[in-house]
Amino acid sequence: MATATLEPLLAVRGIHTCYDQSHILRGVDLTVRPGETVALMGRNGMGKTTLIRTVMGLVPARQGRILVDGADVTGEATFRIAARGLAYVPEGRGIFATLSVRENLAIAHEGRGKASDWSLPRVLELFPRLAERLDNGGDQLSGGEQQMLAIARALLTNPRLLILDEATEGLAPLIRDEIWRTVGVIRAAGIATLIVDKNVAALTALADRVVILVKGEVAFTGTPGELTATPERMQHLLGV
Repeated sequence: MATATLEPLLAVRGIHTCYDQSHILRGVDLTVRPGETVALMGRNGMGKTTLIRTVMGLVPARQGRILVDGADVTGEATFRIAARGLAYVPEGRGIFATLSVRENLAIAHEGRGKASDWSLPRVLELFPRLAERLDNGGDQLSGGEQQMLAIARALLTNPRLLILDEATEGLAPLIRDEIWRTVGVIRAAGIATLIVDKNVAALTALADRVVILVKGEVAFTGTPGELTATPERMQHLLGV
């Protein structure tokens, strides 16, 4: 867990984002510190994915700033933002269906780095299923295996911040448990994470802080304990 004294790795300041005439994000502030796990919550359509896509430069911000290590990256190309240590696993997973598991991983893995870095053997140890399917095409994997591949590929870039959108959406219960176990390993390794998921219990068990969006605005930010201490607020904000 990161301490509150650390400077933010990611800082979102007063972000407004629009799709055509639809004003989606309205002055959103969010921070993630080194090693911190932040759960981004909210009902469907409240702006969670738009916020993540704005952070990664996939959707332009109309107003506000995005800072990585204090440097303003607002409007920078996605590959430049990723090069600063951010890795993004989108809701659709984004794997290459026509490439094998091995080839999908090779795209991210450059075969160099410190011994402590995430390497191909290390991610295959984390995901033994992928080791058994290295020569299978991406389109031959189950949804859970595709999510494992997407996370493994992201780890091979040795990120400082891993962003997971709908981490366990549509997965079987046993696979969900495996993904949450993996998130715990990633957290223990000191990688900061920003996670979107509908499993409130799993998120509050793992997260250091929770941010809840309602209609494109931050309606709550605090610790999991502060959130769960008021069931009425959870029901109002999340419907749980």
